[in-house]
Amino acid sequence: MKRFLKKVLYQDEVYNRSMRIGIDARMIGQTGIGRYITNLVLELAKLDSKTEYKIFVRHPRDLPLKAKNFTPIVANIPWYSLQEQIKLTRLFQKADIELLHVPHFNVPFFYNGRFIVTIHDLTHTRVNLKRATTLAPWLYQAKRLAYMRVLNHALGNSQHIITVTNAVKNEILSMYKIPSKKILVTPEAVAASFGMKRHPRLLNDPYFFYVGNAHPHKNLERLVEAFLSISEKERKGHKLVLAGREHYFWERLKQEIKARPGFENVVFQGSVSDLELEAWYQHATAFVFPSLAEGFGLPVLEAMKCGTPVVISRIPALNEIGGDLPTFFDPKSVEDIAQGLRKALGMTEKERSVWSKKAIAHAKTFSWSKMATQTLDLYRSLVSGQRDQERG
Repeated sequence: MKRFLKKVLYQDEVYNRSMRIGIDARMIGQTGIGRYITNLVLELAKLDSKTEYKIFVRHPRDLPLKAKNFTPIVANIPWYSLQEQIKLTRLFQKADIELLHVPHFNVPFFYNGRFIVTIHDLTHTRVNLKRATTLAPWLYQAKRLAYMRVLNHALGNSQHIITVTNAVKNEILSMYKIPSKKILVTPEAVAASFGMKRHPRLLNDPYFFYVGNAHPHKNLERLVEAFLSISEKERKGHKLVLAGREHYFWERLKQEIKARPGFENVVFQGSVSDLELEAWYQHATAFVFPSLAEGFGLPVLEAMKCGTPVVISRIPALNEIGGDLPTFFDPKSVEDIAQGLRKALGMTEKERSVWSKKAIAHAKTFSWSKMATQTLDLYRSLVSGQRDQERG
């Protein structure tokens, strides 16, 4: 009898103890997914002081807070590497966690613990990215095969899947045999303070603005061609400013367009800080986003938060986050992109003022706090369900 009571008391103690959650935060500091991870961790710290969080980071300084229930675990392991499959698996297994959250598709293939995964997009599965690699064809195919294996593992073996738009959820449902109830949509957002402070102009000339990378699916060749197809008279002295961290694809784009008439009106800005980014958005005639494929499209929401007109691709994810406010174009039509730019050039100050107020209000409906709350609720549901099963 004593042994039975001791077992029951022990089970109750285990059942009622704090959750133990791991988060793979190695991409903190990167654009896109890194911003998602940073805001998830910051908001969870505001919402939850009881759960024991183990945060896997490349360096201890990468954890952007000092909450007592958040413990950094150094995992200086490159993503998409062999070490990620072997060494990171061991770190996860030793961490004594009940649930692991990997905010990308790259769950180590041999990790056999309970995990959830965030899928931000399926660009690699839908778009031919051969032009987006410097690898030899055989090595590219090998890397793509490995990607598909890891993605299939993440989707098939996860306890739950998070996506950032219904567009991504619908893509997963159309491509994989996964029940709809296994997928939770938690939209991304823009910080409440973003764009609130006005900044001086960084360029005297009027301009259209783009920020992101220069991978082929971003469709920048067509954007440049559309911009240069507009006559100088119609352009009214505008430049096209392209911002983004320098890499091979930016240099390739420069080489491809440098011989075109009007090339001097295309400004390659390189990396920009967050404060500079606000200024570039605020003073742009319009933000232009010609992407062929996106999972969310955070720069569109950032531009809207700054009250800047947006001229963007008519694709599912951008339709979803932009609502009926943006000027949409067919991203595969140079002429349609040019027409979108012309529409922005023709906006009156009154029209722009009315549009800006609506756009700022729309951007505020997206919340990092709401995203984190939904995610925390999912953690609790899954851990509670598992404890119920173990308790019997």
